Order: sequence, then structure tokens, then C-alpha cells
Amino acid sequence: MLIDVAADPIPVTEEDRQRHVDQVAEQSPSDRRVAEEVAGLMPEFKPAIAGLVMDDVGHLWVLRTPRDSESATYDVFDAKGAYVGVVTLGFNASRYPPIRIRHGRVYAVVRDSLEVPSVVRSEPLPEVLR
Repeated sequence: MLIDVAADPIPVTEEDRQRHVDQVAEQSPSDRRVAEEVAGLMPEFKPAIAGLVMDDVGHLWVLRTPRDSESATYDVFDAKGAYVGVVTLGFNASRYPPIRIRHGRVYAVVRDSLEVPSVVRSEPLPEVLR
């Protein structure tokens, strides 16, 4: 199945490239040169999709690649590929582990300013998403 979406591409910035190099160098200073080479090979634009998650009723949740400070936004499709709706999370969910959608609610791991993880549960989702 192919799904087309009309969206403005999000450019890969010099800050994105430098962030990659800095993160690699922080973990392994000897790999800085390799990280710089990888940063130089990064494409001009970020991918439109940042992740996919299935819920307990067979809906596909497609995570849009967020712009800098945007909350996570998911386009939801039913099992036949029909668009169901859009969900924007009211909290900053960690990418790993990915969110879970069970019994009409979103469950996610969030981290506080000290990187301490907690699990949050959303308000009930609209009936169309259950």
C-alpha cells in the first residue's frame, strides 16, 4: 500500500549534523572523524515518517517527523488503509520504547529533567480511534 501525503519537507540543518557529531564524540571520541564523514553524507531533507506503531484494534499509527519543538503527531489508519484521524500527544514521549495504544489510551515513557523515566497514560481517545 502506498500512502501519499502533502507535507513540506523538513531540511537537515547544520545544527542536526553537528548534534550527531557531538553525540558520537561524547560516547567515543575516537569516532569523531567517522561521525563527521557520516554527517557530510546526510541527505538534504529528513524522512517524512519517524516511526510506525500498531494498536490493539489493528490501527496503524504513523509518527510524523517532528519539527524542532513540535509534540509527537500521529496519523492513524485503519486495517484497510483508510485515514481515521490525527493524534497529537500532550507530552514528550520517549522514542524508545515506542508508545503503546491499549484499550483506547496511549501509554508512553517520558523522562524528566534528570532523565528519570516515568510511564504516563493519556486521556481516553475519541471513539473513532478505539
